[in-house]
Order: sequence, then C-alpha cells, then structure tokens
Amino acid sequence: SFPLCSESFSVCFMIAHRLMVSGRWLVIAGFSILLAIGMLGPNAPTCFGRGDRPTPIGPGWSQNTVGGERCSWDNAAKAHVICVLGCECPVARFYASRLQKLAEAYDTKGIRFVALMGLIQDDMAKIEEFLKDTEISFPVIRDQEQMHLSHLKATRTPEVFVLDQSGNLVYRGRVDDQMAPGVKRNQASTQELTNALEAVLANRPVATPITDAAGCLIAFHKKGVGGT
Repeated sequence: SFPLCSESFSVCFMIAHRLMVSGRWLVIAGFSILLAIGMLGPNAPTCFGRGDRPTPIGPGWSQNTVGGERCSWDNAAKAHVICVLGCECPVARFYASRLQKLAEAYDTKGIRFVALMGLIQDDMAKIEEFLKDTEISFPVIRDQEQMHLSHLKATRTPEVFVLDQSGNLVYRGRVDDQMAPGVKRNQASTQELTNALEAVLANRPVATPITDAAGCLIAFHKKGVGGT
C-alpha cells in the first residue's frame, strides 16, 4: 500500500529524515519571519537600546533627563509617580510646587517622582525656564515624540500616573480636588494622589484608581494618542 517505501527500508528512512529536517527549518524560518514582522510592525513596543528611543516607563526603562543625567526605573522603589506637566499651563505651574513637596516627603518611603514634558510647544528653553520658576528637583524627561504621553493616554496637564513595582498602573488623574474645570477652591478637600500612595505603601488596592484631571488639554502630533 506504500510503494515508495516497499523497495528498501533504508531509502524510506532517508526520505522521512529529510522531510523532517526540511519541515523543521521551515517552521524555524516561518517563526523568524513572524517575529521580525512583530518587532517591526507599527504597534510593536520600542526596545531600549535601539538608538535613542526609550521603552515605555516601567521595569527596564532608562532615559536621559533634560539635564543630561541618566534616569532609570528603580527596582527597589515601592512605586513611581509620573507627572505630566506643561510649561504654559497655569494649572501645571500651580501644582508643580505641590508635586515637589510630595516628592520630597515620599522619597524616603521608596516613592520616585518623574516629570514628563511632552507638549508640542514646549521647547528646551521653555522647559528650562519652567524648571527654574517651579524649582522642581526630581528627574524631568522630555517626551518630544510624545511616546510616553501616548502610551499613558494622558489627556491634560497636570495629570499623574502611579505605577507599582511591576510597572502596573494603579492610579491616574488629579493630584487633589482644589482645582477643577472652572473651579479653584481655597483648599483641597480630597487628596487623591496622597491616598493612592498611602494605599500602595500599605499594600492595599487604591480605593479610587481613576479621577478626572483638571488642567490644560494636551495637543498631540497628527498621529494622535496611541499612535493612531
């Protein structure tokens, strides 16, 4: 019933072996092509070390600050607070000093603060002036291509994002409720960012993981939020 293998067992074995080897290499080649397509595709994550393009902020992330120092993900930290700021936004200027005080208060508790400056109109001269005026001393990253802003899906300045030790987003939104669209209270009645940090330090889920940020809308490059 199998005339190809009827004459010699050795011939049959040789043919089968060659087919197996050829099939294995076809599988490997196909996998390599799919891997390359995935790495080079438009939605593929950016790998640190490929030129100067950074990874999204999280474990393994490393990037130069506007001052030229290297800022890297701190694996020993309990959380990282990513603060999206804008030079010309009065609300961002109002909260900058408050974020600086929080950064100082939580530094010894293992919380790291990083500022993102990625608005289209914010050039280096404006950023340097902003930092001088606000006296921010924690690391400041220029997100000129708005990769981080797109990855976080940031919408306003200021807006804060709390990432846990694994880089998971556990809180996003406002610092507190002192300022809201069209409203400026004499003082804040709720402290959402502080509450989120205290929950992380106590290994508790954040009670209110999402709030609406109050501030200036972010204008993205033509590709839009998320690179679409």
